[in-house]
Amino acid sequence: MNLGLTIVVLILLLLAVILGILYSLVDYLTIPGSFILFLIIVWLIIRKIVEISIFPGASFFWRRGIENNYLIEISYQVSEKLKNLKVYLESIKQGNLKQQEFHTGNSKILIDSLIFNYDSMSENISKSQKSLYNLLTELKKLLLETQVFINKSESFSLYDWLEIRFECSNVESVSLETLSSKDTLNESILIIDKIDRHLQKSYESKNCFTSSFRWFFDDTIGNIDYMRADLAKRFHCEEFNIQNGKYNINCMHVFSDGSRDTCTLFCNPNAGYYEFTYFQSEWLEYYVTNGIDVVLWNYRGFGKSTGKPDARVLIEDGILIAKHIKENFMMRKLVIHGESLGGCIGIYIAEACEPDFLFADRTFGSLSDTIFFTLGKFAYFSFFLDRTFGSLSDTIFFTLGKFAYFSFFLARYPDIETVSTFLKLKCYKLISSDPFDSVINNLASLKSALAYKLIENNSFSIAKMHLKNRISHKSVLTERDCEDMCKSLKNVYDLWVSLSNEKKSEKFQKVARTEAFEETDLKTLMNRVILALSEIDSGGLSLKSLVKSNFLHLQFHIWLMVFEVWGCFNNGICGYQVTSLIRPIADLRVCASNIKEFEDCIISKDIETILKVVEKICANLQSKARKRTENKENDDNAAELQPGDAGFLLPITCGHSGQFNSIERSFYDRHLSNANIL
Repeated sequence: MNLGLTIVVLILLLLAVILGILYSLVDYLTIPGSFILFLIIVWLIIRKIVEISIFPGASFFWRRGIENNYLIEISYQVSEKLKNLKVYLESIKQGNLKQQEFHTGNSKILIDSLIFNYDSMSENISKSQKSLYNLLTELKKLLLETQVFINKSESFSLYDWLEIRFECSNVESVSLETLSSKDTLNESILIIDKIDRHLQKSYESKNCFTSSFRWFFDDTIGNIDYMRADLAKRFHCEEFNIQNGKYNINCMHVFSDGSRDTCTLFCNPNAGYYEFTYFQSEWLEYYVTNGIDVVLWNYRGFGKSTGKPDARVLIEDGILIAKHIKENFMMRKLVIHGESLGGCIGIYIAEACEPDFLFADRTFGSLSDTIFFTLGKFAYFSFFLDRTFGSLSDTIFFTLGKFAYFSFFLARYPDIETVSTFLKLKCYKLISSDPFDSVINNLASLKSALAYKLIENNSFSIAKMHLKNRISHKSVLTERDCEDMCKSLKNVYDLWVSLSNEKKSEKFQKVARTEAFEETDLKTLMNRVILALSEIDSGGLSLKSLVKSNFLHLQFHIWLMVFEVWGCFNNGICGYQVTSLIRPIADLRVCASNIKEFEDCIISKDIETILKVVEKICANLQSKARKRTENKENDDNAAELQPGDAGFLLPITCGHSGQFNSIERSFYDRHLSNANIL
């Protein structure tokens, strides 16, 4: 069951319950009154669903889900480390040198960190947290009172020795100094047992009741306040607040080591809290270790920020924060990094604040397109009826589908469109996009929307033009070329799949009819064809991968537009270079020639069609490369041919919320260096 259908079923069940209640009250409300009340309830429910789906971080249940996951993981880690400490303390008690050499990690740092975090929370500390805090402080006190002899010569408190021992070599013995030290050591072991029992309740679930109780009430090491304190402990941080009218926006300035006088304003995805950024994203640690300060902030309704989230007011808040950074921080350069929905917000902030570098990370062209490509036409059509919403409806239609689009329309939620604003920006601009992103469909991505806008110069979104059947691309190929290409790609791919089966399929016999048929030879040739199609890449999406799209014809048109704007993708760099096309074109020529030797092999026509179209694309690429070279000497026509307004493209493969691999991160380093940030 897909997401859209699941939502429909849940809504229908809820409405059935509401109808039953209203039917029982019809004598008191009258039939018209019950009907009006029913419509009001439906509208309120749908509006709430849309609000939660766009900004889940403002929901109590989403926040508790994140806190609960954090609680389970951290409680388990702390428990395991303290168990290792217990083993080490028992080995000292028994005088077992082999056990004394047991590596346990720095337990002193762990205990100090936990105590520091609870101290930082001050009046926000809960009863459960207070209980664990008291046990930890008692454990620290006992370990400080326990004196040990090292090699029967030097004396330390056991608490200090837990840290010093990593710096000492040739430790032959660790012994207790006095009888009272033995007593305090025994008490320390008992305290560790108590802490372990306390933590077990947080990471072990014996039954449904205890799991539910933990989810709703357990915050021992797992609530927003604790995560904020933990962030402040891990990094040099300073919390501050920005006032926008009557609403308070909570922010955190994370200082780097050896600052480069550069600050990054990081805009979270729609479900992100800055308190969880260290665990949820690679970017905080990345910037700090590269000498770049980071300012994190929570959207309205998230964490300590007040109010309700809405894209327009979030943009206002972000602009105020960026201005605060410029006016109050000693920073020469400002970087704006927005991930997912944060990319959209970051683009509008950049328009108002003129940063030195903008990174629109895995974001969309319009929210309506995202809905369209995920939930389908029905949701989109419902939203499309209201012209004031613009292209947000398109994104919803392409990403979430019919039901979400319909819900979005009823909730009257404003659209968010980023393309026009992005194109106007004059700073160094970089966008990242994964063509196989499961959250933001490739057709709804900012990459696709920018290419469509630059090539077609159309004010309508991709979804709207697709529904009107007016998507075309005549500057490189004719419409007939595009239709033939899509059919041929599908035929070639289907044959290749059928050849991978052990038995010859009926379809295989139809496309390769010959008495002198050699299956292994054709398999080899088809593998070479597929390999060649895999190497012809536009924006991280190969020709082979196009076949898997539910919108093959549309996807091919957008693929061509991305190709025309950014060129081909080779070794992590998009550019107008024909070298990456030479080998796959040569392979296609060889395969087309060899497959002709099979008598009456229909598939040879498809391969020839693909070869003809790819050669046209290559010729266009060479033409553009020559024009760009000429324009370096003559700037008169640069505005017409230079796609600099589209910024730079960084294709990635990590999905919507994954981490960049080492190669992708190195390319990001290169862009920061080119912008004089690193």
